[in-house]
Order: sequence, then C-alpha cells, then structure tokens
Amino acid sequence: MDLLGALEDIKHLFTQDSIRMTKHEKIRTGIRELSPDTIKDTYQNKDIVGIIEQGPDVYKLWFIFTTDKDLNIVVRRYPEYLLLITVFECEKKKRLRPPYP
Repeated sequence: MDLLGALEDIKHLFTQDSIRMTKHEKIRTGIRELSPDTIKDTYQNKDIVGIIEQGPDVYKLWFIFTTDKDLNIVVRRYPEYLLLITVFECEKKKRLRPPYP
C-alpha cells in the first residue's frame, strides 16, 4: 500500500479509537509524563503534520503538540487496529526547515 493509502487507514483507525498500547510503552509514557488521555486527545483532535514509513506497516507520525513542540507517535498498522510502539515529544524545529532568503 502506498503512503497516502496508509495515512488514510491510520486516520480511520484513530477516529475509531482502535489503538492498543504495549505494557512497555505504558511504562515509558508514564516516565515521559504523557498520560493516555493526552495522547488520545492529540491523535483525535490535532492534525498529522508529517509521516515517515519506517518499515513494513510501521509509521512515524508528527502532531503539533504545543507552540514549540511536536508529539511523535510511532505505530504499527494492523488490519483492525494500531499498535503504539512509542510516543515522545520533540522540538518543533526538528521538523521545520529554516527560512531561506
């Protein structure tokens, strides 16, 4: 499946709330002080501003999180659900190119 088709599937699964999180990722998000409600609010209410295919059915998604940070969510796509592999914040400037004269 091409990247745009995968993106449409991912958006659909996000709206259906067909998300699963491993026990290990629940621990890591707790350490990173990201609550499941914060993550859910982000993927349900904010736009995806970037996507990279990292492997077969594995995608890294960027969401605008705050004015200066993005929330990165890495998922594995299955036919009926998405498995959250990892979730982390990063500086927005890592996604943006500097302005050119």
